[in-house]
Amino acid sequence: MKKCRIIAFVLAFSMLLLLTACADTGTADRKKNRDKSDAISIKEVNILRDTAEFSLVYLYTGDKVIPPKPNGAYTYSEADEGMTYLVLVMDVKNLGEETVEVGDLMEVTLTLEGKEITAGARVETDHGTSLDRYSEIAPLVTARVHYLFEIPDNQQPETLSLRVKAGDRRMMSEISVEELKNRSRALALGDIITDEQTIEAAVEDVFLTTKLEPENPGRYYHYFEADSGKTYLVMKLTVKNLDSSELDYDTIAGIKCIYNEKYEYAGFTVFEGDGGADLSSYTNISSMAPLEENGIYFLVEIPDEAAAGPLTMELYLAGQYCHYHVE
Repeated sequence: MKKCRIIAFVLAFSMLLLLTACADTGTADRKKNRDKSDAISIKEVNILRDTAEFSLVYLYTGDKVIPPKPNGAYTYSEADEGMTYLVLVMDVKNLGEETVEVGDLMEVTLTLEGKEITAGARVETDHGTSLDRYSEIAPLVTARVHYLFEIPDNQQPETLSLRVKAGDRRMMSEISVEELKNRSRALALGDIITDEQTIEAAVEDVFLTTKLEPENPGRYYHYFEADSGKTYLVMKLTVKNLDSSELDYDTIAGIKCIYNEKYEYAGFTVFEGDGGADLSSYTNISSMAPLEENGIYFLVEIPDEAAAGPLTMELYLAGQYCHYHVE
């Protein structure tokens, strides 16, 4: 009887040790899984399960961050003296069950020179004509978000040490700055730019002129003449409204011109009227009907000196960042 009690005790003690080992292993596995960070993909959609998904769109820099399609009055962010903005553009989808502010959905952090910098989030609203820091994202809705990192002018990284965190889930990666900046689409004459839902645009022509007139001028028409010592760099597009609602002319695209990779000039929009017999710049009070097609001109006034180039036109159209190198 005494021997049986000893065997039973030994068996019970062995089982206790086994359970303790299993518990320790389970705790270690859970900690390992919790601490594990998946790599951020630059080409695929990244998923933070049950919370958010995101994809990387583009990267740009500047002392001032303005909406991609600036028109009329808008708010902007300006870096402090000696600082500049590194801006990462992402498409972000809320996978949760509640509407949340964009800043509460995901935290995006950049590590630079051993220091962590948390980005400020700005959501594109009003078709890209505004950037709003307080926007909310409803469940299963995707928003285009600009994440602003304010960094010193003298610290321009070649790679981004990024961390994206949502709830208790996170992803990390080292991402090439050049690869992100090169995601802008190179345009050529005849190219079609479309999101297949709201707009379709064909690149018809790019030219320099001091005076823009209608292609088929009527008896009375409007024209646009550059100031003395200035020239217009013009891109003409044929644009079709694919949406079921009207498309405001001032929300079609944002455009600017870069001279010698240094000097930047903003552009404005002119559209054809009366079947091409007139031109109008009243883009803030004019719109295209569903399935309507029309000729649109984007004009950038530059100094005569810049007309010799090199010149690059940069566009934000149909949700795409594009550029055209002027020959």
